[in-house]
Amino acid sequence: MPTIANLRVYEGEDRTLTLYARDQSNLPLSLTGATIQWRIGHPPYQKDSSGTSLSKTATISDSTNGIFTVAISAVDTQFMTPGDYLHQSWITTASAQTYLINEGRFRIRPWNST
Repeated sequence: MPTIANLRVYEGEDRTLTLYARDQSNLPLSLTGATIQWRIGHPPYQKDSSGTSLSKTATISDSTNGIFTVAISAVDTQFMTPGDYLHQSWITTASAQTYLINEGRFRIRPWNST
């Protein structure tokens, strides 16, 4: 069962998101030798990824404790319509198994200068 993480950013914001991989007992999932793909869209869970608006490769920052980050740059979201999207993190383990480890709402808030 994936960990639920609801995230918020402003359109056109540089941001590094920190996410956590957990096993079914809610213990940290080892990320040793794994790769993680993160994506957002309407909805990103379609097998062909046709609904994906943005896709990134995550950086594993603490493999023992299941911590990884996703860097979002201003250009990634500056032209996306503010509102709610879905996000997901998919892990491919060292033994080539792929499964969902995170999902939730990804809200892009309008950047108001006033």
